[in-house]
Amino acid sequence: MWGFRRGDLEWFCRVREGLGRVQFDSRLCGEGDIFFALPGTRTHGSRFIGEVLDRGVGLVVTDDGVWRGHDRVVVVRDALRFFQAVAWWWRRTRLAGVLVIGVGGSVGKTSTSSLLQEILGGWLPAWGSPRSFNNHTGVPWTILNTHPKHCVCVQELGGNRTGDLIPLLAVAQPQWGVLVSLSPTHLEGYGTWWGMVREECRLVGWIRERGSLVVVPGMDALLDWLTRGVPRCIVGSGGLRARVVSALPLAIEFQGVLKDLDLVQMRVGGDFLLRNVLLAVGVAYRLGVPVGVIRRGLERWVPPGPRLRYLEVGGWRLWLDAYNASPESMRASLLFFVRHFPPPYLLVLGDMQELGGYADEAHRSLLRLVEEWFSREEVLLVLVGELFSWVPKGLSSRVLCRVGRIEDLPEGLWRDLQVKYPELSVFIKGSRVHQLERLVLWIEGVWGVG
Repeated sequence: MWGFRRGDLEWFCRVREGLGRVQFDSRLCGEGDIFFALPGTRTHGSRFIGEVLDRGVGLVVTDDGVWRGHDRVVVVRDALRFFQAVAWWWRRTRLAGVLVIGVGGSVGKTSTSSLLQEILGGWLPAWGSPRSFNNHTGVPWTILNTHPKHCVCVQELGGNRTGDLIPLLAVAQPQWGVLVSLSPTHLEGYGTWWGMVREECRLVGWIRERGSLVVVPGMDALLDWLTRGVPRCIVGSGGLRARVVSALPLAIEFQGVLKDLDLVQMRVGGDFLLRNVLLAVGVAYRLGVPVGVIRRGLERWVPPGPRLRYLEVGGWRLWLDAYNASPESMRASLLFFVRHFPPPYLLVLGDMQELGGYADEAHRSLLRLVEEWFSREEVLLVLVGELFSWVPKGLSSRVLCRVGRIEDLPEGLWRDLQVKYPELSVFIKGSRVHQLERLVLWIEGVWGVG
């Protein structure tokens, strides 16, 4: 698959054992690290080779022939493929005793992966994907920075187009799989929703021959059907059950085989997180993690990035869930918001990227949902992004502004809102490209806090 001699891969792995961390971001490189100069979306990593050498990195790998002959630089024909190939060899030869848990699905991967790491890390040496390191560079990076002393590696696996998961599965080689959900995302690359489903289910095909899949039955009929016949740890009907007692903050009462957990109160909000919690607890239970360790992990967990955050700024209550957005996650987060936050409301909605031909209908459906759920309440809208091309008549008078990016919002918007609404519930969610969490700083500035 990779096109490199195994002798070269073994040489690198031996060198890697005596050096520091592997990095492809030059800003993170320290003395003794290994820097892979990879092509990026804006520039090539080879531009920063001189800089990282001055900082004392132990080795640089590049496909820029200009650096051939430097004593700390290795020139290969394709740096990205070599990066993936050595990660594959490292996994195969150095991490044979490490249990790799692959976390897949279209929505909820990062939260589930992060929660798993929090729980498992309280009991045994565990490591995993930071943030959303789930692609062609993130997966090799996670594997190459996994040490043989680790017992478990939690590896998030994500794709944007057909075929993306093939090399990722080859690198990670997971023995266990966790498939969270199958809602429409990245349809620009997949073409159709079914194309996305087929790609995400490559994890199911891989696990079918090699290990076990952890699933929560009854929450996704398609997922139940697609995973039939796969060796599974079934959470829910298998004696591990739970119910949401409170959504803000999230409190879960466990029943069945984990009834000793009793009632656990977490530091997040959102009853829609029950599936993620059950998946993580199901893996921990299957691994024999003690109940007390599971409880501490659930109580300590804080989601990575700007997601699932409840904030109070002056007289405003903010629900910040701005890490990313898909039709399913937007619906779940909005439903939670309208159920648990009092009016009046301000909804700051960033458009949902990478939906391809489904984008227009997805955004129309979202605004029709807003019109239905908030019909009897005072609600204002701020729409960010070019994909909000249509607004229902019932909402048109409630839209304060429609802009392409948050930098284009009217200068006095937040001050005017503060004067008119000293108490307000604010919902903030959109695709990662908009970085809507920046709005919190502006709101804090208006209220003179932060």
